[in-house]
Amino acid sequence: MVEPIGERQQALVSAETHRFITLAEDLLERNFERIPVLFDLVGNAAGMFKVARRERWIRYNPWLFGKYFEENLRDTVPHEVAHYVCLLYTSPSPRDSC
Repeated sequence: MVEPIGERQQALVSAETHRFITLAEDLLERNFERIPVLFDLVGNAAGMFKVARRERWIRYNPWLFGKYFEENLRDTVPHEVAHYVCLLYTSPSPRDSC
């Protein structure tokens, strides 16, 4: 039976999310705000970058991370960070997205 990731693994995912934001800052020579990382996503998606008005956050599915932790840490985390960075780096309006 698959169990959702616990606090220790959530902390690793959050740290990896912020590490990729830092990497983007170094590569693009620009600062990006640290955004909330939530573990409240359900369904078939492992991750989601969300924008509502001027708020931004990344949501992860703890159940899918529990089933495929290494794969999601390797693939989903940088993918969602890329959505965030792309939005801020290329879009004139916070409502546009990549």
